Amino acid sequence: VEKLSLKNVAISGKDDIGSLANEAQNNTKIKQVHVDGVLAGERGIGGLLAKAEQSSITESSFKGRIINTYETTAAYNIGGMVGHLTG
Repeated sequence: VEKLSLKNVAISGKDDIGSLANEAQNNTKIKQVHVDGVLAGERGIGGLLAKAEQSSITESSFKGRIINTYETTAAYNIGGMVGHLTG
């Protein structure tokens, strides 16, 4: 995915929420993707992606709020760009 802007995104759900996609894997390349908005959920929340495995994100950004609606002190994979990153 390259050269994409998403404005005023508003997404709410329970698990695995990303404004661009749920998951990127197998050498997915994301470049110059910019998102602004609000995401709300319980776990697995990222500004661009809920999960990324063996993928790259360059020259991209997320500006906005990520709201954890689950009342816990445990870690539930929430991040500004990616909720859960491996590889």
